[in-house]
Amino acid sequence: MKHFLFDMDGLLLDTEWAWKKAIIIVFEELVPRFDRSFFDHLSGKGIFDITKEFIDNHQLGASSLEVGNEIVDMVINMFVATPRIMLGAKEFVHKTKEKGITCSLVSSSPRRVIDAFLKASMMNDTFFSITSGDDVESVKPAPDIYLKAIREIGVSEKDIIVFEDSIPGVLASKAAKLHTIKVNSENDFDMGQDHSFDSFLQIELNNIIGMSL
Repeated sequence: MKHFLFDMDGLLLDTEWAWKKAIIIVFEELVPRFDRSFFDHLSGKGIFDITKEFIDNHQLGASSLEVGNEIVDMVINMFVATPRIMLGAKEFVHKTKEKGITCSLVSSSPRRVIDAFLKASMMNDTFFSITSGDDVESVKPAPDIYLKAIREIGVSEKDIIVFEDSIPGVLASKAAKLHTIKVNSENDFDMGQDHSFDSFLQIELNNIIGMSL
């Protein structure tokens, strides 16, 4: 039986607006009017990697952990106040579970972010397991987070299908040798994903269930 692994930010939940707003607020306290092109390559990266890169680039003396946690607190408050779910995502996951397929979450976000976001979106009892950025030393695009998830769920790689939306996410999944489907990405990229869809509404679940490596 297939086991589906889902990313969270940008795939299931519309969170980019909250992350970007919080990052701008916090980073501008450190570097007023910083270059916004910094955002061009952030999709799919862990927040502590982002803060470390920003601090290193600007040769600041701030702690990336403290700055990252300040952003995390702000993002949680923003999203919990106005939770947003990607088009068709919640319905697709529910249909998947109705088919008897086990679903797990694999996200580079800190666990406390995941827990808060899922609770606010009423999806906190949806997943068999959750693997977060806290659980590995290197987040996406490294494959570590997917390799850990595979060990935890205890199924063969050929029985797993991954749903991702970002370049780092697809790279991580393919590096772990997993069948990968890109969904909801605003960017038209090919990083070796096996299939691409504009939204979950385009996906015929019965066809997906038949896919394998």
